[in-house]
Amino acid sequence: MASKIIEIDFEGNPVPIAVGYYALKRFKQERGYEFEESKEGNELDDLEVLFWYSVEAGFKHKKRQNPEYPDNPYSRDDDLELMLDSCLIEFSKSIPSFFQIPEATPKTSGPQKPKKTTSEKATSKK
Repeated sequence: MASKIIEIDFEGNPVPIAVGYYALKRFKQERGYEFEESKEGNELDDLEVLFWYSVEAGFKHKKRQNPEYPDNPYSRDDDLELMLDSCLIEFSKSIPSFFQIPEATPKTSGPQKPKKTTSEKATSKK
């Protein structure tokens, strides 16, 4: 299953974002703790770090899907704050969606009999 990727717009260009193992691992390596353990007062700095690694992951996933896709053209030093400024709310709201497990489709082994309604059940008991 491919990683979930969303795209945000930055200065008229789509920027792929993937919050997953790559981004969370890089976050922990840099910050020394899990994203979920963000310390009070560090929330914005932590969000910035997670965002950057999520952008890197998005470009890596897109490149694997299509070798012609460009490498990440953005600079952490020059572009990161402006990128996050343009999509802070959208990115923050999207984080939980990366971790939602899709509901499994129930498997059936052939045609199923329709379930009886309440009135049919009452009638059949008589």
